Amino acid sequence: KILMHHPVLDMKPFFQWKLKVLPLMIDWFNRAHRCGDICKDWISEEETRSIELHTVYQFIRDMPMLAVKARCSQKKSHS
Repeated sequence: KILMHHPVLDMKPFFQWKLKVLPLMIDWFNRAHRCGDICKDWISEEETRSIELHTVYQFIRDMPMLAVKARCSQKKSHS
């Protein structure tokens, strides 16, 4: 229901926690995708993916150096 009524989710209130909230947000979207059969009459998979992409983009756009540092740290830990 949230995605149906809020096609743009403003993530700025969550920026105070930097990228710590990003995995939680992605998990929330994954759970929303799993209810796809139940919700398909209200919102399409394409619309849900679009909202998810825009939401992640907000983090990357507003915190580019944090995103780069997180990605570099992730690469180092997998090496």
